Amino acid sequence: MRGARLISAFDDTIDPHGGPAPRHHVHALFVARDDAQAMRWADAARDTLILQATCVTNVDEALAAIAERRFDAIVAAHETSAGPVRLLLRSIAALEEELPAIVVGPLEADELPELFALGALDVVRLAEIDRLGPALLRAVRFATISRALRQAREEVHVLRSAVTGERETAGRIAHLATHDVLTDLPHRPLFEQRVSAALTLAQKTGRHTGVVFLDIDRFKSVNELAGHDGGDEVIRSIAYRMRRAIGENDIVSRFGGDEFVVLLADADSPEDVRVRAEEIVATARPPLHLNDREIYVTVSAGVSVSPGNADESATLIATAETAMYEAKRMGRNMLRPYTTSMVGSPTERQSLQRDLHHAIEREELELYYQPMYDIESRTITGVEALLRWRHPVHGIVLPDRFIPMAEESGAIEPIGDWVIGRACEQMRDWKDAGIASVRVSVNVSARQLESPDLLDRMYAHVQRCMIEPSSLEIELTETAIMRDVPAAIRLLCDLKEIGFRVSIDDFGTGYTSLRFLKRFPVDVLKIDRSFIRDVATGVFDGAVVRAVTTLARGLGVVTIAEGVEAQAQFDRLRDLECDEVQGFLFSRPLRVQDCTPLLIGRERAAQRGSDRDSTNSNRSRRGSSVGRAQV
Repeated sequence: MRGARLISAFDDTIDPHGGPAPRHHVHALFVARDDAQAMRWADAARDTLILQATCVTNVDEALAAIAERRFDAIVAAHETSAGPVRLLLRSIAALEEELPAIVVGPLEADELPELFALGALDVVRLAEIDRLGPALLRAVRFATISRALRQAREEVHVLRSAVTGERETAGRIAHLATHDVLTDLPHRPLFEQRVSAALTLAQKTGRHTGVVFLDIDRFKSVNELAGHDGGDEVIRSIAYRMRRAIGENDIVSRFGGDEFVVLLADADSPEDVRVRAEEIVATARPPLHLNDREIYVTVSAGVSVSPGNADESATLIATAETAMYEAKRMGRNMLRPYTTSMVGSPTERQSLQRDLHHAIEREELELYYQPMYDIESRTITGVEALLRWRHPVHGIVLPDRFIPMAEESGAIEPIGDWVIGRACEQMRDWKDAGIASVRVSVNVSARQLESPDLLDRMYAHVQRCMIEPSSLEIELTETAIMRDVPAAIRLLCDLKEIGFRVSIDDFGTGYTSLRFLKRFPVDVLKIDRSFIRDVATGVFDGAVVRAVTTLARGLGVVTIAEGVEAQAQFDRLRDLECDEVQGFLFSRPLRVQDCTPLLIGRERAAQRGSDRDSTNSNRSRRGSSVGRAQV
């Protein structure tokens, strides 16, 4: 074969345990800058295994070598003479070759997820080149296990027979029985054993043990937009980050789907557990690179500590899971410590789901209204209608808790229709009370968008209440409209043709393609609250908000920041030229009897301003200043 050079022979002596031991034969393809560089790497690897190395210097030679002969693994420089290593990894993937790859070179941390997503199994920096041999050995073993898992049960029996007598075969099978195939993390039974052992030791030594239960926010949307293969890559990347963030005595497990659980085995105090848990949650926030697209992922997490919350493993895990659901209810992308006031058992959730089907007929649903404010004048520009369920036993139940149940059970369509109808009735009541047309924003779920008569029912509500369609603003999440872009564009155009306003909620979470956004006829972009939480101090979050406001201004679209709770956030958002704000800094969601006086006050203030403008117009030809139109 032209271009490939055989550069090393076999070396069959090693004494890792004080005596002779068998060593693994590995035939590796080295894609390096030159033969000298490949020879140095091969010499480092031969301390661990019997190596036959073939060297090439560019992608074409590498692909030709792979086509001509079988290799156990590939070792590739981060930068070759023909370009970056990701080009090579993509080419190998296109050939559908099961060839484990190790990348060598000076790599930045933010480059690692993309390399792992493209199929690299390990990364070796130049300063730790002596780790190349063990890394090669692990890569070959991993490839062998992966192939074995894809075979049928009969083939597994053949594999066992072929390697009978080798001690590592038993270890490999035991590992597969106790670890997740996708992430190589321990399964739940092994994790629970480790938690029990940690609790026993902590009780003897007076130390603390913590469990952190994490769930990826809106992971269903990742699967819908990136496909299940893309979702698997996200799972692997998050698992890798968390494994890097924990201590040597800790353990992270995948319980299934997008759920991870971390054991913090030995802590000084509950505060120490909380701080370490926050660090683990933070590892998910940097962007992931998937098929040349940046994906922003956040996690909701709950933490439970022993002694204090529980004294045995099952309870400690269950209380951490309950706290995680509380984090989701509170708005996601946060960590919540467990408290005894939290309730989240499966039995309770089943009971709530049954009760939800009767919530409308029992008149248990109610709309609260949270005002939105102009960032310059601090006047109310509209309100968002927020659904609350006044349960006879559990009291006020928030949407984050019951809307997923409604979507799963099919109750979301009648509930969503009730919300639109009630919001229109309230606008009519305000109009009858002398309050000028109020812009009311209503959330519409992805399931509702699939209903063929959604537009007809919305228009019927508007006609029945004799209000202008432009008073009703329909909020759709990014993930909902990206599920079927052509259908979403048709729906948005129909909404605009009737006269409804359209808002994209949770904007900035990483899924909307800009080439589609310019085709969406929208009026408002609501910046996701996960970017607002640290906007006053975080460089990254400030940059995201700046990018969104600049984009919106170019498209003639209004920007609203959700979840504004502190003056420092408000000041920073004003500097970033956001148009409107919404959050606890100005007002919590209000019942209608509390919201109405605010709107009446807005009307009176507007009237006083109008009177002053009229007086001033007689004194000056400048006329009145023009602010944001309020609807």
